[in-house]
Amino acid sequence: MRRWSYEVRDGDLVPDHAFAWEEWRRFTGQVRDCVVDLQAQGKQVPCTWSGKKLNQLAIDHAFPWSRWPNNDLWNLLPCNESVNSQKSDRLPSSIVLKVAKPRIIKWWGMAYEDSILEHKFRDEALISLPGLQSESLSFESVFDAMMHQRTRIRHDQQLAEWNPSSIII
Repeated sequence: MRRWSYEVRDGDLVPDHAFAWEEWRRFTGQVRDCVVDLQAQGKQVPCTWSGKKLNQLAIDHAFPWSRWPNNDLWNLLPCNESVNSQKSDRLPSSIVLKVAKPRIIKWWGMAYEDSILEHKFRDEALISLPGLQSESLSFESVFDAMMHQRTRIRHDQQLAEWNPSSIII
Protein backbone atom coordinates (compact mmCIF):
# COMPACT_ATOMS: atom_id res chain seq x y z
CA MET A 1 0.00 0.00 0.00
CA ARG A 2 2.84 2.36 0.84
CA ARG A 3 4.41 1.80 -2.59
CA TRP A 4 1.08 2.42 -4.31
CA SER A 5 0.51 5.72 -2.54
CA TYR A 6 3.98 7.00 -3.48
CA GLU A 7 3.46 6.02 -7.10
CA VAL A 8 0.15 7.82 -7.22
CA ARG A 9 1.48 10.86 -5.39
CA ASP A 10 4.77 11.14 -7.26
CA GLY A 11 3.96 9.48 -10.54
CA ASP A 12 2.09 10.65 -13.58
CA LEU A 13 -0.31 7.72 -13.51
CA VAL A 14 -3.57 9.66 -13.44
CA PRO A 15 -4.26 12.27 -16.12
CA ASP A 16 -5.10 15.71 -14.76
CA HIS A 17 -8.56 15.69 -16.34
CA ALA A 18 -9.55 12.28 -14.96
CA PHE A 19 -11.39 13.75 -12.01
CA ALA A 20 -12.69 16.90 -13.67
CA TRP A 21 -16.43 17.35 -13.23
CA GLU A 22 -18.17 17.58 -16.58
CA GLU A 23 -21.10 19.91 -16.89
CA TRP A 24 -23.77 17.69 -18.35
CA ARG A 25 -25.99 19.09 -21.03
CA ARG A 26 -29.16 17.58 -22.36
CA PHE A 27 -28.45 16.66 -25.96
CA THR A 28 -30.84 14.91 -28.32
CA GLY A 29 -29.81 16.43 -31.66
CA GLN A 30 -28.06 13.37 -33.05
CA VAL A 31 -31.11 11.17 -32.49
CA ARG A 32 -33.46 13.86 -33.80
CA ASP A 33 -31.34 14.07 -36.99
CA CYS A 34 -31.48 10.28 -37.31
CA VAL A 35 -35.30 10.31 -37.13
CA VAL A 36 -35.52 13.11 -39.70
CA ASP A 37 -33.13 11.24 -42.05
CA LEU A 38 -35.14 8.01 -41.76
CA GLN A 39 -38.38 9.87 -42.45
CA ALA A 40 -36.78 11.55 -45.48
CA GLN A 41 -36.01 8.05 -46.78
CA GLY A 42 -39.72 7.24 -46.52
CA LYS A 43 -39.43 5.08 -43.40
CA GLN A 44 -42.16 5.22 -40.79
CA VAL A 45 -40.85 6.02 -37.31
CA PRO A 46 -43.69 5.68 -34.80
CA CYS A 47 -43.86 7.08 -31.30
CA THR A 48 -41.91 4.60 -29.21
CA TRP A 49 -44.30 4.83 -26.30
CA SER A 50 -47.70 4.89 -28.02
CA GLY A 51 -46.98 3.23 -31.37
CA LYS A 52 -48.86 6.05 -33.09
CA LYS A 53 -47.63 8.14 -36.01
CA LEU A 54 -45.18 10.88 -35.05
CA ASN A 55 -46.94 14.22 -35.35
CA GLN A 56 -44.74 16.57 -33.40
CA LEU A 57 -41.37 14.90 -32.86
CA ALA A 58 -39.80 14.87 -29.42
CA ILE A 59 -36.82 12.86 -28.27
CA ASP A 60 -37.47 11.39 -24.85
CA HIS A 61 -34.90 10.37 -22.28
CA ALA A 62 -36.44 7.04 -21.29
CA PHE A 63 -34.76 7.40 -17.91
CA PRO A 64 -35.45 11.01 -16.91
CA TRP A 65 -32.60 13.41 -17.50
CA SER A 66 -33.45 15.27 -14.30
CA ARG A 67 -32.63 12.19 -12.22
CA TRP A 68 -30.11 10.34 -14.38
CA PRO A 69 -28.34 12.65 -16.88
CA ASN A 70 -27.64 10.23 -19.68
CA ASN A 71 -27.64 11.09 -23.39
CA ASP A 72 -26.71 7.58 -24.52
CA LEU A 73 -28.34 6.50 -27.76
CA TRP A 74 -30.13 3.57 -26.11
CA ASN A 75 -31.78 6.01 -23.65
CA LEU A 76 -33.09 8.42 -26.33
CA LEU A 77 -36.36 7.44 -27.94
CA PRO A 78 -38.51 9.20 -30.55
CA CYS A 79 -42.00 10.02 -29.37
CA ASN A 80 -44.82 12.47 -29.84
CA GLU A 81 -44.43 15.77 -28.02
CA SER A 82 -47.73 15.24 -26.18
CA VAL A 83 -46.57 11.84 -24.88
CA ASN A 84 -43.21 13.29 -23.85
CA SER A 85 -44.96 16.06 -21.94
CA GLN A 86 -47.24 13.57 -20.24
CA LYS A 87 -44.30 11.39 -19.21
CA SER A 88 -42.31 14.41 -18.00
CA ASP A 89 -39.58 13.40 -15.55
CA ARG A 90 -41.16 10.14 -14.47
CA LEU A 91 -39.63 6.72 -14.91
CA PRO A 92 -41.51 4.36 -17.24
CA SER A 93 -43.01 1.51 -15.23
CA SER A 94 -41.74 -1.97 -15.96
CA ILE A 95 -45.07 -2.74 -17.64
CA VAL A 96 -44.78 0.29 -19.93
CA LEU A 97 -41.24 -0.73 -20.91
CA LYS A 98 -42.27 -4.35 -21.54
CA VAL A 99 -45.18 -3.23 -23.72
CA ALA A 100 -42.92 -0.86 -25.65
CA LYS A 101 -40.12 -3.43 -26.00
CA PRO A 102 -40.87 -4.39 -29.64
CA ARG A 103 -41.02 -0.72 -30.64
CA ILE A 104 -37.82 0.13 -28.76
CA ILE A 105 -35.91 -2.77 -30.31
CA LYS A 106 -37.30 -1.92 -33.75
CA TRP A 107 -36.21 1.70 -33.29
CA TRP A 108 -32.71 0.69 -32.26
CA GLY A 109 -32.47 -1.60 -35.29
CA MET A 110 -33.70 1.06 -37.73
CA ALA A 111 -31.50 3.77 -36.30
CA TYR A 112 -28.29 2.01 -35.37
CA GLU A 113 -27.88 -1.38 -37.03
CA ASP A 114 -25.35 -1.13 -39.85
CA SER A 115 -25.12 2.65 -39.40
CA ILE A 116 -22.31 4.99 -38.48
CA LEU A 117 -23.82 5.15 -34.98
CA GLU A 118 -23.73 1.39 -34.36
CA HIS A 119 -20.38 1.40 -32.52
CA LYS A 120 -21.40 4.39 -30.42
CA PHE A 121 -24.66 2.65 -29.45
CA ARG A 122 -22.78 -0.53 -28.49
CA ASP A 123 -20.04 1.30 -26.55
CA GLU A 124 -22.48 3.45 -24.61
CA ALA A 125 -24.62 0.45 -23.68
CA LEU A 126 -21.58 -1.54 -22.54
CA ILE A 127 -20.34 1.32 -20.40
CA SER A 128 -23.57 2.46 -18.78
CA LEU A 129 -25.76 -0.63 -18.47
CA PRO A 130 -25.12 -3.54 -16.10
CA GLY A 131 -24.23 -7.08 -17.06
CA LEU A 132 -23.58 -6.67 -20.77
CA GLN A 133 -20.84 -8.62 -22.57
CA SER A 134 -19.39 -7.25 -25.81
CA GLU A 135 -19.19 -10.68 -27.43
CA SER A 136 -22.88 -11.41 -26.89
CA LEU A 137 -24.32 -7.91 -27.23
CA SER A 138 -27.68 -7.73 -28.98
CA PHE A 139 -30.60 -5.33 -28.91
CA GLU A 140 -32.41 -7.90 -26.73
CA SER A 141 -29.57 -7.97 -24.20
CA VAL A 142 -29.41 -4.16 -24.17
CA PHE A 143 -33.14 -4.07 -23.46
CA ASP A 144 -32.76 -6.61 -20.63
CA ALA A 145 -29.94 -4.52 -19.12
CA MET A 146 -32.13 -1.42 -19.51
CA MET A 147 -34.86 -3.16 -17.51
CA HIS A 148 -32.33 -4.03 -14.82
CA GLN A 149 -31.07 -0.43 -14.70
CA ARG A 150 -34.67 0.81 -14.47
CA THR A 151 -35.14 -1.31 -11.36
CA ARG A 152 -31.95 0.09 -9.84
CA ILE A 153 -32.94 3.69 -10.53
CA ARG A 154 -36.44 3.11 -9.17
CA HIS A 155 -35.09 1.53 -6.00
CA ASP A 156 -32.24 3.98 -5.40
CA GLN A 157 -34.05 7.21 -6.23
CA GLN A 158 -37.67 6.30 -5.48
CA LEU A 159 -38.79 7.96 -8.70
CA ALA A 160 -42.43 8.38 -9.56
CA GLU A 161 -43.44 5.91 -12.23
CA TRP A 162 -45.16 6.71 -15.47
CA ASN A 163 -47.93 4.22 -16.17
CA PRO A 164 -50.38 5.72 -18.68
CA SER A 165 -53.49 3.85 -19.74
CA SER A 166 -53.07 5.02 -23.35
CA ILE A 167 -50.03 2.86 -24.21
CA ILE A 168 -50.81 0.56 -27.11
CA ILE A 169 -50.09 -3.12 -26.65
